[in-house]
Amino acid sequence: MIKCCQKVSNFNLTDVHSAYVEACNARSPKTDVSWSHRIVYYAGQEAGWHFLAHNTEKIAYPIFRSHYDKLCQRIMDGEEFEEIKSSHSEKEPEEALSKEENIQRMEKLRKEMGI
Repeated sequence: MIKCCQKVSNFNLTDVHSAYVEACNARSPKTDVSWSHRIVYYAGQEAGWHFLAHNTEKIAYPIFRSHYDKLCQRIMDGEEFEEIKSSHSEKEPEEALSKEENIQRMEKLRKEMGI
């Protein structure tokens, strides 16, 4: 009981079953999900997204729980985990081409394709 209270109150961690449900219900790409805590993402990643999606709770939950408990312990021991990097590219969108540039590119493509 003390261990469970420690997790929730001091580290903002969710209980293991709620974390399991969150991981199983997360859409793809997983890096773009708004996780209750990043450790849920890391536990899901360790357990294997495919494994979680294609096995019953009876089989998948104990594996997820093992990873989640180990990661929670590492947090309580003071380890910090990296932010989850979004799958969206961080480069800026290209500026739109002018009408003339579009025509030139289209002509080039037609020549390359023999049209």
